[in-house]
Formats: sequence, structure tokens, C-alpha cells
Amino acid sequence: MKKCILMCASMLLLSLFTSCGEQTTVPEENEDINNQDSSSLILYFSATGTTQGVANKMKEAFASDIEEIVPVTPYTDEDLNYRDDSSRANIEQNDPNARPEYVPLTSSVLDYDNIFIGYPIWHGRLPKIIYSLFDDYDLSNKTIFPFCTSGSTGISTSVNEIKELEPNVNVLDGRRFVSNVSAEEISSWVNGLNIF
Repeated sequence: MKKCILMCASMLLLSLFTSCGEQTTVPEENEDINNQDSSSLILYFSATGTTQGVANKMKEAFASDIEEIVPVTPYTDEDLNYRDDSSRANIEQNDPNARPEYVPLTSSVLDYDNIFIGYPIWHGRLPKIIYSLFDDYDLSNKTIFPFCTSGSTGISTSVNEIKELEPNVNVLDGRRFVSNVSAEEISSWVNGLNIF
């Protein structure tokens, strides 16, 4: 009987010591349970990898989350043949109602205050897949930092398009980059924004 009582007492003590080691933490009221340390998101569309390269250098320049806007139907070389009037990109750019589908984003876009949106310049303008993004998200009261890749065409026309698509958003002038832009140039631009 004594053995039984001693064994039960030992098990009880063991369970008490074990449970004392386990601590359940409850997040404070204002604590971010998603551990989202960044208030900035880099969203980019890249058909050939050029804009992706710039976006990745930008990610290295400051602590930000990043996500690619991936078309449901990827663009082929034939789709991007600007000399062919019947190519997919030409047809989309000439159709005011074109809204190419993209794979649903995994980021909670509306949780961010600052959104960097990157894209190539197509026919001097914003690719229509970016129109699709703005149709899907109301970014009112956010700040958008456009950036584009282009060998020669400026960013101003595409920035004006963004302002028309998102009239209640603070859209900054943005920046055009060439494919071989240095990380230092990107870092200089980002640091000059004074948002971090």
C-alpha cells in the first residue's frame, strides 16, 4: 500500500514539474500575432526576369516583404513579340478592357502601409496585369512607390495610370531602372524616400 501511495505521489510531483515548464503565452492586445515586422511590401510583375532582378535587389536594400505577381498563363517569347500586332502583349495593351488573370497573392496586401509596385514598361505604359491588381484591391490611404524597368521609356505615363486607377492613394513619382542597375543605386533611391 505504501508503495502504491509513494508511486502515485511521485507521478503527481512529476506531472506538476512538467506542467510548470510549459508556458502558454498569450499575445498582448496590440501584439502582431503574424510577426509581420515590415510595414512595406514589394509587389512586382516580371515577364522576362528583369523586373524580378530589380525587386530582389530592392529587397536586399531594406527590410521588406516581397511577392511576385504571377500570371495564370505565363508569357512566352511569342507573346512578348512587340513587332507582331497579333502577339498577346500587343493585343492586351491595345484593349482597354484587358485584365489578365494572376495567381492569387499570398500576402495580406491591405495590412501594409507602403507598397512598392514594380513592372516592365510595355508600349510606354503599365502592363494590363497591373490593372487587374488594382481592380482587385482598394488601396485607399496607402502609399504606392512605383518602380519600372525600361531601356529608355520613362515612368511618368504609367504613374499617371496608377493615379487614375487608385485615386484615393498617395502615389509617388516612382523610379525607372535599367536591367543592370546597381544595388547601390537602388539603395540610394530607397534611403532617399525617408520611410524607414
